[in-house]
Amino acid sequence: MKWFYSSIFMLLFSISIFAQSMGSITYNMAIPSDKLNDYTGSTSWRGVALEGRWFTNKYISFGLSFGWNVFDERVSDPIHFESGNIGGTVSGTQIRSVNALPILATAYYYTGKPRDKFRFYLGTGAGMYYIKQRLEIGLVAFESDNWHFGLAPEAGVVIKLNREMALIVNGKYNYAFSSGESLSGDNSNTYAYWGINVGFAWLSF
Repeated sequence: MKWFYSSIFMLLFSISIFAQSMGSITYNMAIPSDKLNDYTGSTSWRGVALEGRWFTNKYISFGLSFGWNVFDERVSDPIHFESGNIGGTVSGTQIRSVNALPILATAYYYTGKPRDKFRFYLGTGAGMYYIKQRLEIGLVAFESDNWHFGLAPEAGVVIKLNREMALIVNGKYNYAFSSGESLSGDNSNTYAYWGINVGFAWLSF
């Protein structure tokens, strides 16, 4: 994962030297949807994202976003799983978890002007999701990890506190398309979740 930390360092460095830019760090809560909700229906309270945005004019920005959310749940419902040559249906206490790490290129359109206290925006992210699925049954654990192409439409607001700082609040729908194999053996290996994110942004205009 050295490349991941190097990318974050370069993101922070580039935000600091480019004019008309915005960097942000947010706390991310996420609600599972679709097949992810079937596997683990618990809300993720563990999440964070770091993002850099560069403005081409007053209303449009492009950027990069790195995120992380953890979903986990202790359940006893029966589950059919497949891992290599091992498979079957089991019941009893299980710990199911999913780690989702999106790495996205972003584009946004903003209302108002840079000096306004409130600026609403709409946009989307597109890129890759690294998703690691884990199933623990007693003392035995099975894992599956895959890279997925995904999209993340987003709506939010930037609330200026002063010339250099702002609050940022947004809602995002993350959708990772099918890729690789799932522990459940399902032919479709998609992941989807709703994100509610709150944090601070630093501004350079």
